[in-house]
Amino acid sequence: MTLQKVKLWLKLGIPALIIILAGLIIYMNSKNETNIWFFGTIKDVGVLWIICITAVVSILAFKIFGTLRRTIIEFKEVRSKDKK
Repeated sequence: MTLQKVKLWLKLGIPALIIILAGLIIYMNSKNETNIWFFGTIKDVGVLWIICITAVVSILAFKIFGTLRRTIIEFKEVRSKDKK
């Protein structure tokens, strides 16, 4: 197999594997429920809701902290240019 064919199979195979795994996670957790006790007790919450909320909050936190980090770096650069 040439390197181009390997790259092509990887480009097709990895996304397909991710989709299959996501579908399997959704299927396996579709009927599971749990109790949340973080800020009081909430009973019978679907596990998929918890997974989705955790994913969204994680992505938002990553974006916010990345933006804050870039902003602080820019402020430091501007401050160092002003001192010169």
